Amino acid sequence: MGDTLYIVRDGTVQVFVENYEGTKIILGENSPGDIFGEISLLDGGPRTATAVATEDSELFALERQDLLDLITKHPHAAMDLLTVVGRRLRSTDELLRTHVAKNVNEEEEELMTFGERIADKVAAFGGSWRFIIFFGCILLSWVALNTVALHDKGFDPYPTSC
Repeated sequence: MGDTLYIVRDGTVQVFVENYEGTKIILGENSPGDIFGEISLLDGGPRTATAVATEDSELFALERQDLLDLITKHPHAAMDLLTVVGRRLRSTDELLRTHVAKNVNEEEEELMTFGERIADKVAAFGGSWRFIIFFGCILLSWVALNTVALHDKGFDPYPTSC
């Protein structure tokens, strides 16, 4: 649980998450005057990212009760904090736009050769109800033709002995 917000007084702190493939996605490089840890402080939930000092840093720690006291004495501080949260949301939206993968099927389709496209269309038709019904009608017609019309005179009559 995170109940502390941090303010960078000196140095740089990198905040990042790792995706399911283990790739590090940098959410921000916090320099003096920047804050981080506000999400957990505001909702009382667990931390959503990892913070690492990339150089010697000095931080101020602001706990939940300290924040309540600050907002009570200086209400405009709440608006400043909301502004920071709004900027983070916009930044996260932009990050999602650039890191989220396209539809895998569309990506695969872009890489297909002409022959693979034809094979896909043939396979799609061969497994369709339209083909199954059409082929069933042809098969029934063939059976009927050989049974009724060509009873003793089939295309390939049964061989007779000499």
